[in-house]
Amino acid sequence: MKAMKTASVLVALSGALLACGGGGDEGSSTEAQADEIAACAEDAGFDPNLSSDTPEEGATAVDLTTETATIVVQVFESEEDAAAYEPPLESEQVGEVLILGGAIPPRDREKIRDCISA
Repeated sequence: MKAMKTASVLVALSGALLACGGGGDEGSSTEAQADEIAACAEDAGFDPNLSSDTPEEGATAVDLTTETATIVVQVFESEEDAAAYEPPLESEQVGEVLILGGAIPPRDREKIRDCISA
């Protein structure tokens, strides 16, 4: 019951993260990198959804949420921008990218890290 409640909160926070203001420039470097991550993630079995409508201007998000985990990968212009962002979800920084979501299975997290590093 508690896990379902936590999952519901994570889904709501993920939706808020993707839906609230900001937005980046079309064709930005974050969009290009997010496109690459999304393509790799799709090859790895995820169903990616790309959005430049993020709380941080210039950032691009890739929603990789699965049936069991809320996962958002947010690409920033720089490592400093990623480090300065205070996300509403548990996060892991990989360079200029944040992996958001706390209940990510280790195997999925590794696939996502591989896609970021590709």
